[in-house]
Amino acid sequence: MQLIIGNQNYSSWSMRPWVAMTHFGIDFETVKLRLFTPEFTQQINTYTSAHTVPVLIDDQLGCVTDS
Repeated sequence: MQLIIGNQNYSSWSMRPWVAMTHFGIDFETVKLRLFTPEFTQQINTYTSAHTVPVLIDDQLGCVTDS
């Protein structure tokens, strides 16, 4: 699984699934995108059209967004 998040200093929503998954020992890769940058929109578009973080990418579930 991949967890796509924003900077935890600016996005507490991104931090929540990271903390939960880490606490329960779930194996995942963290992909951190820099919020409030011109590159963010281009980077997040490769994962979801919702343009929001966090996003969980799973082989069985597909793309799961918070919104």
